[in-house]
Formats: sequence, C-alpha cells, structure tokens
Amino acid sequence: MNGYELSRRYWDWAFENPDKNNPTLVALYFYIIEVANRLGWKERFSITPKECCEAIGVSSYKTYKKNFDLLVEYEFIAIVKKSFNQHQANIIALVNSTKAHTNALTKAVANANPPQVTEHIPHSINLETENIKPLNIEKGFQPLASKDYKKILFKEVKIEDIEESDVESYNIAKGFYDLFYKNMLSSGIQPTSLEKAKYETVITPIRLMLQREECTKDDLRTIFEFLEIDEFWKLNIRSTAKLREKRETLLMQAKAKRATNEKQLSETQKHIMQRAQECDRKFLAAQVQTRNSSERVGQGGKDYSKPL
Repeated sequence: MNGYELSRRYWDWAFENPDKNNPTLVALYFYIIEVANRLGWKERFSITPKECCEAIGVSSYKTYKKNFDLLVEYEFIAIVKKSFNQHQANIIALVNSTKAHTNALTKAVANANPPQVTEHIPHSINLETENIKPLNIEKGFQPLASKDYKKILFKEVKIEDIEESDVESYNIAKGFYDLFYKNMLSSGIQPTSLEKAKYETVITPIRLMLQREECTKDDLRTIFEFLEIDEFWKLNIRSTAKLREKRETLLMQAKAKRATNEKQLSETQKHIMQRAQECDRKFLAAQVQTRNSSERVGQGGKDYSKPL
C-alpha cells in the first residue's frame, strides 16, 4: 500500500460516484493518507477532529464528522477504536480496497486523450521504475517510525529521528525527563529507571495529555516550575506516567502555591509602599520645621526648636 495506490482507488471511485464526492471528503481523505505516510504507513494510528479541521480548513465539527462518517461508510477507512467525544482521538486504519471498478477512469481518460508520441525518447533511457534507486538514503538507514519502539531507550533518541507529529511531545517529554533526572540525583537517588526508560514509555503520557486530555502547554509549564521547587513532589514524580496520573493534583497545588506567593508579594509590596509614604511624610515635616526655625532666627526671634 502506498499513497499512489490509495489516490488511484479514490479517483476511480469518485469517477463512478460523482454524486457522493465532495471537496471536503477529498481533503479529509488525503490528509489522512498524509498522516499515514508520515507515520511510516502504520497499520493503525490516531487522529483528532481538531487537527483534521485545522489541516483541511474546516471550522465546523459537524462538517468534519459528516465526512469522516462517509469515509467509513464508503470503506476508505475503518475505525479501530471510536472516540467518546470530539476532543478525543479516533484510532483508525486505511482500507486497502474499495468497491470501485478501477478500470473505469483509466478507460475514460484514454478515450478522451489521443495517444502520446514517444518516438523522440532515446532507447538508451531505462524507463523501468524498479531500477530507479531512492535518493539520499544511506546504506542501512532505518527511519525511527519503522523500528520497534519498545526496544529503543529514550536517552538514545535524537531530535532529528523524531517524526514531525511527535516533535512537540518529544521536546516536552525531554524537559521533564531531564528534570526528573536532576531531582533524583539531588536527592541521592540513582536514576536507574530513567536510564532504562523506553522511548514510547516516556513520550506516550505526554502525547495523551496534549491530544486527548485537554492539557495545555501552559499547564505543563506550571507543573514543571512547581516540580522544580516543591520538596515533596520532587521525590515522588519520577516518570511521565506518574506525572500524568497526578497531573490534576499537581496543577491544583501549583496554582494554589502561585496564588499564595502572589498574595504574599502583594502584601510585601503594600507594606513597603506604606513605609515609604510614612518616611516621605516625616521627611517633609522635618523640612517644614527646619524652614520655620530658620525664618524665626533670621528675624531676630528665639529659636524654640532647640532645647534650652
């Protein structure tokens, strides 16, 4: 299965079913093909309504849902695991075949276009695609998407190996991984569990929080800053799985601590302002007293501001 075969099957189907085809259906299906391609043609993969709507320029969830269901009905995709609501991801699979007669469009195009002249092509050029070698592929190169993730240590993965769809999750996971490592060392704990952590074990909880649990990057940033300073949680959060499990508790406590700090800071600033204003009043009063005393002395009067 490849993108060309899927594209060919779709247009064969569209030629036979012009009443069922529409631009949104085309855009959604070919975006799904693009996602599958970037994931190394995984048999099953997840997509969210939000990412699909953004990719094909659709603002209405109902429009997306209607065309998604049509792709299932027309057997272009199959649902492996259905989402419970529009904020969760569906796990789907591309269907390898449809009920379209694949020769119909080919014959129609052939009948509509005259034969092309090919006599000018030199006989020395080999047109067999099987002899064309892929470009820029090093010997022994194996993209990360095609490897067994369960056998890859997180610490051995490089950013250039990550699929584009996973870069954001990887960067966040890497930040927490380094934080856990530092916290464990500062507490005298050997980070053996982190050293042996697999790529998917570390990144999956982050991916799930971002894509399925409506956890924002700002929320994770707040939790990250909290885990840098809170002595109790620094010792108890040592993995992204535990982070996901305690996310709501951590976020609630982090926000409460931030509010307390801001209140204390506000009270301190208020106290400083009050002291400053009090000093200003005393200084002005002293200036007035000194000026009045000077005026009386200058006029020959006795200065009663000085002690007898």
